[in-house]
Amino acid sequence: MTKRKSNILVIPLDNRPVCYLLPLQIAQINKNINILMPPREILGGLNHNANINKILNWIKSIDINIDTIICALDTIAYGGLISSRRVNKDQDQILSDLESYIYEFKNNKIFKDAETYAFSSIMRISDSNINEEEKLYWDKYGRLIFNYSVAYHKFIKNQINKQELELIKSQIPEDILKDYLNTRERNFLINKKYLNLLETGSFDELIFSKDDTVQMGLNIIEAEEINNLIKNKNLSNHSKIHTGTDEIISSLLVRSIIKENNDKICIYPIYSTDNGSNIVSRYEDKTISQTIVSHISLTGAEVSDNQDGADLMLLVHTPEHEQNDHALNIYKEHTSPKTIEFCIETIKNSDKLIILADIAYANGSDNLLIEELLNKNNDYLTKVIGYAGWNTTGNTLGSVISMGLNAYIAQKYCNFNEQEFKKILTIRLVDDWAYQANCRQIIRKNQQNSNQETLRNCLEPYIQKIQKKTYLPLNEIEVKLPWGRTFEIEVQPKSIHE
Repeated sequence: MTKRKSNILVIPLDNRPVCYLLPLQIAQINKNINILMPPREILGGLNHNANINKILNWIKSIDINIDTIICALDTIAYGGLISSRRVNKDQDQILSDLESYIYEFKNNKIFKDAETYAFSSIMRISDSNINEEEKLYWDKYGRLIFNYSVAYHKFIKNQINKQELELIKSQIPEDILKDYLNTRERNFLINKKYLNLLETGSFDELIFSKDDTVQMGLNIIEAEEINNLIKNKNLSNHSKIHTGTDEIISSLLVRSIIKENNDKICIYPIYSTDNGSNIVSRYEDKTISQTIVSHISLTGAEVSDNQDGADLMLLVHTPEHEQNDHALNIYKEHTSPKTIEFCIETIKNSDKLIILADIAYANGSDNLLIEELLNKNNDYLTKVIGYAGWNTTGNTLGSVISMGLNAYIAQKYCNFNEQEFKKILTIRLVDDWAYQANCRQIIRKNQQNSNQETLRNCLEPYIQKIQKKTYLPLNEIEVKLPWGRTFEIEVQPKSIHE
């Protein structure tokens, strides 16, 4: 049974591979999805804003009816996710521009029957003195501002006194803290305005994302207030707070497909460690089990309370007590061989397809698990319908659940593109395992002498192992550092757009 092709228009957060290419790669698993995205060069980057006028002109050039719009409001309002923390436009100008842009959207005849999914980030607070994605003063005062954010939350919960709060506040120059708080307040007020737009029908669904968060801070206070507004306005069926940002487009893409097909898909989570579901991962504010429920719900699928009633298994490779971190070189917990054996046996013996979320480490795969999966003596990878292990737990879960669900739906309706599935599986293994868990630290140590050839030479032995399982020719895989930094890599089989 086949379904008609869905035309989905996407306005991404920025031009990073995970925001621009990953949704495209997930979409291409399913032959019945036609995804339309603005040219990558007019979207925001690390040091430039999106060109909104060019995006609007691109939209006007589209001559087919759109079924679903997925829109990153940070792009429309500020020029991108990074720009949302940096741009100095005032609130009134942003709101005026937004009203104009949304009017153009809603009055475009190609959108007359389109469902609109919008999302906006609740501004993050980075616990570091790295200003690469923040205002310039973050290199001196970033961690102090983070400390103030947590302390202020503790103060209003009566966990510390006014004197303790003022002591932390006094370490930050008054003008810098004022500028930071004014930027937060502007973004917070605009987020609240989005709820008014939801009420008046500008969006069908509105997601607020917590980006790189912890359990206490100004962003959590804002999230709680927005959540209360959602409840008070009776908008809970159309709006929610969600942990994770970069993967949201992929989740909403699958949500639109599930809704259009009127499918009911149940996923049963299973954990590799006894305590794994109860852990709060790095950069997150909820337990892993709570995060899983949120991510499955966002896609429109459901959590099954038993294995027999599930359509798919979500195998979550978790730490036992504390998540390690490849990017920060934090290795407090060794993976138990029994944990790896549990994962392999689950894949081997399952009568259902497996979505594999590798979150024992933040910022990269577990080497022991991947080495076993790629062992030449087994074919376990053929039973895996989705894999990811990148950045935060939310990033991994959102992308891998979306990947697995779209592959399952494509197979169900006889629209599965096996070659594109092999490509995205290869990309995730090269990115999350070969690069993030292994080569990134090598490239960082030799950054001054690193170039494209150095990167390729480091990755090549890993790519050879991956290629033996995915059967993509080695010379068709391109790799580069798209933002000129080591935090992310871009991996593309050459033929992905051909």
